Amino acid sequence: MLKAFNLIAPRLEGTTFLFDQFSVADASVFFFEMQASRLKIAMPAPVQSHFEMLLSRPATQRVFAREGLDKAAYLPIR
Repeated sequence: MLKAFNLIAPRLEGTTFLFDQFSVADASVFFFEMQASRLKIAMPAPVQSHFEMLLSRPATQRVFAREGLDKAAYLPIR
């Protein structure tokens, strides 16, 4: 997982999404970011920023509410 994160981190430098706009690629990476966060695996800064941005999206919040997931469980301890 870390190897993949290190490969995509440069692509996320200075941008919001992996490509020009939100895509299935972002959703796929988000799944792995969620697992890494839950397991307390440190992610490269651009990947962490991508994760936090997707976590704050209204659509993500609706899914979390519908599924009974707690956003705080996925946030990094600062």
